[in-house]
Amino acid sequence: MRAEKYYIWGRNYASQANYTKAIQSYEKTIEMNPNHFQAYTNMGLTYDIQENYTKAIQCYEKAIEIAPDEVLAYSNMGVAYNKQGNYTKAIQLYEKAIEIDPDDAHSYYNLGVFYDEQDNFNKAIQLYEKAIELNPNHVSAHGNLGFAYYNIGDTVQQITNYKKAARLGHKKVQRWLRENGFDW
Repeated sequence: MRAEKYYIWGRNYASQANYTKAIQSYEKTIEMNPNHFQAYTNMGLTYDIQENYTKAIQCYEKAIEIAPDEVLAYSNMGVAYNKQGNYTKAIQLYEKAIEIDPDDAHSYYNLGVFYDEQDNFNKAIQLYEKAIELNPNHVSAHGNLGFAYYNIGDTVQQITNYKKAARLGHKKVQRWLRENGFDW
């Protein structure tokens, strides 16, 4: 059986929240093709979901070793370091991802989340807006942008961005708008 088949199974198991089988499938992929950087990246994501950040980081590092321009591995490793409280390393990784691909909305979004968590809402707003500029349908960026505007006291921009997020399918924002008497 080809490595790619195990990789696809891993993705399917992960989407079903069967993380043990997902990791087993990614490991089988890597056994068959040690240079399958996507398997390492996705295995890192799976470990991240399980809050095993050390293993997630190891997987991302291996993906980057194989594919030094693997933007998703840098960005997601930044998320793992952020969750561990290593903010300096997280920022370095987000910025490296943006350096490699300045058009990657995901990396701007992740960096925005970081600044949002640090209560630097103006910086977060800039980054969410850049993510939306690059991907106008980035539902989470619209939702987080609305919340960042709320945190600086701009309720007009909050509601405007919440409505955009709701139209894109953001369930939590839809519920909030409905509960507070807003249509979208």
